[in-house]
Amino acid sequence: MKKFAALLIIVLISLISACNQKPPKVEKSLDEKLNFNYAKYQETLKNIFTKKDYSILLRDSSVQYFDTLRSFYSNRKYQPVFIGSFQQKDFIYSLLNILDRAEEHGLNPEQYHTKLIAEQFLAATADSMINPNRFIQLANTEILVSDAILKYSNHLRYGVVNPKEIFNTSYNLPVIDYIKKNLLEPLSQSDIVQYLINVKPKGEKYLKLYNALKQFEKLKLLKWEIIPPLETKIELGDRHTSISKVYDKLIILGFVDTAKISIKDNTLYDSVLVAPLKQFQRLNGLNDDGIIGKATIDKLNTTPQEYIEKIKISLERFRWIDYSDIPKYILVNIPDFKLYAIENKKQLFDIKVCTGLKRPSNYDQQLKYYKKTKKLEHKPNDWETP
Repeated sequence: MKKFAALLIIVLISLISACNQKPPKVEKSLDEKLNFNYAKYQETLKNIFTKKDYSILLRDSSVQYFDTLRSFYSNRKYQPVFIGSFQQKDFIYSLLNILDRAEEHGLNPEQYHTKLIAEQFLAATADSMINPNRFIQLANTEILVSDAILKYSNHLRYGVVNPKEIFNTSYNLPVIDYIKKNLLEPLSQSDIVQYLINVKPKGEKYLKLYNALKQFEKLKLLKWEIIPPLETKIELGDRHTSISKVYDKLIILGFVDTAKISIKDNTLYDSVLVAPLKQFQRLNGLNDDGIIGKATIDKLNTTPQEYIEKIKISLERFRWIDYSDIPKYILVNIPDFKLYAIENKKQLFDIKVCTGLKRPSNYDQQLKYYKKTKKLEHKPNDWETP
């Protein structure tokens, strides 16, 4: 009985103690702390567009779609798309992470307002000071984000420049007409972050270049020793002091796997080096004869930075149209003087071709006339350029 009474007293004390405790304090949200007002924010966004407030354009002259966005937001009655409150930190960080990695595609992240987006959003959401411009800064963030998303997705889908404007008389591959481009498609996505992750070209050759760019970005940090010019060509079985440097370059470039190949004498051009050297020559448009001459040394001396610039150009060309991923196409390797017929990613056949020049239409008659008189309007060896 005494034990029961003691237990009852303990329970009563616990209940009384619990009643006297204050309820846990609920942390205010950032919107509550900063007195977020959706109607005021919406009105601020409207004023920037309708009163032609160009202050944000003065901060970043690369804003490209301001007029387009003015029309777009007007049709939405100036409701924001991406930044709906002060509590968008996770979205901003995810977006900036994607835009900052634009350089992986050979693109400059600065053209997507990354620094100004971070600056405006952080200023708008800083709760340590009184800030009368919070809604202006938040509206600026919305505009900059929308412009960045349009630019980034448009660049990856169609390319940064229009090739027909650069090569107006010589570019004959099909490109998507501007009228057919759905510029505003990104603004209607339910998950814009996932959309931007998936928007990059998916062609096999583009992805290989994309990965190669990452590789050469790492290689450019290495010391790139230049192989001196050769006095004579190096053939299988020859010894030469430059063989060790050739080995080093092929190892760095991934053509020689030292885990599988044992190099016993790095001054001897032996059978171990032939296969990777031929592969290097073939992939660089050289005659894969396995002979180390001036052209091969020049290619081996190509610096990672030079490769990077070439890869960036090639990535842009594939963004114009990934024509090599259509079922049937013809590939011409100009340095190798070969034409390849491809169907469903398989090579049907190849033939030798001469590229860049063509014979005059009356070449045979001119040649016959030349043998008789040695007088011609065109010498037989003067081939005409296309």
